[in-house]
Amino acid sequence: MIKFKLLFLSLLLALVGCKGETNINDNSIDNLPKETYVLVHSAWLGKWQWENIVPILTNKGHKVIAPDLPGDGSDGTPASDITMDDYVNTLVSILDEQDKPVILVGHSFNGITISRVAELRPNKVKSLVYMAAFLLPNESSFLGAVQGVSGSNAVDNFKVSDDGYSAYINENQQKNALVHDVSQEFYDVNIKPYIVSEPLSPLKYKLQITDKNFGRIPKYYIETTEDKAIPIEIQKRMYNGNVLKVYTLNSSHCPNFSQPKKLAEVLLDVVNEQEKKDLIMSHFEKEEEVKVHRLFSNENQIFAHFESKRGGEKYAHMALLEITGDKKIYTTIQKVPENQISENRMFEGVRLVSTNSNHTVSNLTHINNFIKNVWIDGKYETLPDFFNNGKLMQHNPTVQDDVQGLYDLLDYLNSQGITLKYVEIVTSFAKGNMVLVYSKGTFGGDNYLFADLFRLENQKIVEHWDVIEQK
Repeated sequence: MIKFKLLFLSLLLALVGCKGETNINDNSIDNLPKETYVLVHSAWLGKWQWENIVPILTNKGHKVIAPDLPGDGSDGTPASDITMDDYVNTLVSILDEQDKPVILVGHSFNGITISRVAELRPNKVKSLVYMAAFLLPNESSFLGAVQGVSGSNAVDNFKVSDDGYSAYINENQQKNALVHDVSQEFYDVNIKPYIVSEPLSPLKYKLQITDKNFGRIPKYYIETTEDKAIPIEIQKRMYNGNVLKVYTLNSSHCPNFSQPKKLAEVLLDVVNEQEKKDLIMSHFEKEEEVKVHRLFSNENQIFAHFESKRGGEKYAHMALLEITGDKKIYTTIQKVPENQISENRMFEGVRLVSTNSNHTVSNLTHINNFIKNVWIDGKYETLPDFFNNGKLMQHNPTVQDDVQGLYDLLDYLNSQGITLKYVEIVTSFAKGNMVLVYSKGTFGGDNYLFADLFRLENQKIVEHWDVIEQK
């Protein structure tokens, strides 16, 4: 209880004035800017793998750069002379020549390479796109990541050359591992003649990245559900909690060959997603070291959950931008306490929307009823009705998990004579399993704006984040 009191009081002292609602200028997300894509091929392949993608992107007015990395494609550098630094320097040189940040796309192994490049040139990378790619944490390597992986034809048939400088997939398994969903004729003519051995040294490289540089760049993942090189379970394990959006292609490891139009559509949509982020974040240009953790949108709204730093201290933000109608933005900001009562930190947890449109409306209704019954009308005895067996993953820094944590909060507030009451719902956002509600109310006698984000399963609340701010 002492820990709870100290955390609660520190949170209360940290809350600052609320900006509330602000009118914005009309700005359509349909007028998308022209971007520069840098497409980085897979191991064993080369820039030629993008030949069906490049024309689609350039026909939309975008600039596309697709290099051969050293030792791959038509580059004849001996494998014995190649390290990860050579891969990275090739891409860094390209980025340094551009006059604006690029969309950096990495396929398969070279997800590791683009991560390192982003670490070195964070201001040159607008977003990172991982196509069935290795999205690994700091100090990880390709060879380390594939240890113990089962169900991968690429891993099962991975061989090292006699001289120890390069690696390859057994020739009779290359098609099955990489592109089982194209015809044998297409493979024999357009793919097989161009596959090369991969320099081994980069595969051993241990990734060096930081949250300050690499961590703040928006990331997107393209999962390939029929992949026989990186099984879908491994892909999910890598991207869960690390990306803003996941695109799904029911393809082999190389949709650039089997589904080029669908892949190009995904890459084009990343521009749309990036523009949404830029639109809402344009209202926070003075914030430092911004890192967006969640970005959701529907036809009328864009929502962002992000962190920033002010004077060396970390702050949590929630913002909801109306892109139709009255063009308002709702914002809340709250200082992040150093110590939190729960292990579920303010930004952790599920980051992706499960877009089951059949439940969007019912989920919103469930949350509206929850806010009204519990926090507006004070019917605390109904709390368990909104959860499954009293379970809740709680990200409020002063409240324990589960429904019991909410009851403990209410008991503590009552013992201290502190009132917490919501007065009215101001606005809301819903998409799939995520619902956000902004509410006006009072806390300790002062007026507050409450931003509550909920994740639901089977129309029951399972996870909660919030950012509250004094008006």
